[in-house]
Amino acid sequence: MKRLAILVYVVSLFASSKLAAMEFEQIVWRGHQVLKASGEIVQGDAARLAESLLNLKPLPHGLPVILLDSPGGSVAEALNMSDVLMSKKAHTVVPQGARCASACASILFIAGENRTVEVGGLLGQHSCSRDGVRAERCNEMVSRNAVSKGVSYGSISAFITYADPKDIIWFDRQSADCHGITRYPLETQTGFQKSEPCVIKVITGRLPAAQSVWRADFENEGYRAFLRPIADHLREGELSLFCTDHIREALFLSMDIEGPEERIKSAIVGAALDAPPIEYLNTPFLVSQVDDRYSCVAIQIPKQDVSSFLTKVDVLKFSLTLKQPYKPISVTTHLARSRPALKFAAKGCVNSK
Repeated sequence: MKRLAILVYVVSLFASSKLAAMEFEQIVWRGHQVLKASGEIVQGDAARLAESLLNLKPLPHGLPVILLDSPGGSVAEALNMSDVLMSKKAHTVVPQGARCASACASILFIAGENRTVEVGGLLGQHSCSRDGVRAERCNEMVSRNAVSKGVSYGSISAFITYADPKDIIWFDRQSADCHGITRYPLETQTGFQKSEPCVIKVITGRLPAAQSVWRADFENEGYRAFLRPIADHLREGELSLFCTDHIREALFLSMDIEGPEERIKSAIVGAALDAPPIEYLNTPFLVSQVDDRYSCVAIQIPKQDVSSFLTKVDVLKFSLTLKQPYKPISVTTHLARSRPALKFAAKGCVNSK
């Protein structure tokens, strides 16, 4: 359906005249200047967005960041904002504690060249409506727009079609990843293929195997490279490579495990890394709580091995020996295709040329 029809129908994904118009504010987030966009999407926001992006510098991964916290609003204006992001590419982020719903989720969020949901952030989808009644032609138009942004038709259509206009289906970080709505930095450079585990499971009855490819994500005020070994959206066993200003010229490799820090620490006997030409048979490890669900077990790759790790290692095996009755945990993966992400994550405090 043409854009003009949407204007004629005056359809919105979230209708409320009581909500404040969208506000654009430059703030410091993770040590960088970013644009925070919050409030209802109303007519004129596309022009305000374009103006707000004029002097916004890209972050080190190459894109400016827009933080989204909005209940939605005008479909027509959200599409105009999407057009702005076609010429001024950006990374759209739903940060911790924020909610991006309706037109914000189904149109504005997916207009990002990169688009990610932080732990504790939520995406919400529901049907277009006209005077509170489901508007099917609008739903179809929004779904087709999603396809043009690299999101599968079903990943949007299935939810905005079947969720009543008065209801919202919420997606956390994992479910957004599972439906292929997100797109992380460095995916193109490392050859990560479009991934929709939840869609594939509906069709085949099983989750597809995880890709042995690393991507990039934010880590404190820097970045990390990460790989998910079980499925492309599942966090259990997720490996992260990152560095810290506190220990210069060293890298850290961690594995996420669900559970509290003290329980996991008490269960681990030892850690080992087998990554020819690097081998640590019994290396020191540190366990720390990452959030309310997960802890991570981290080991250090010292300065003398960093160059080899980034340029020579192909196969990596990170293993944890656990006390009975727990079984050992081991993750094996490849690095060769993922060197751009690995080197990028190391760039913050390591000379990774």
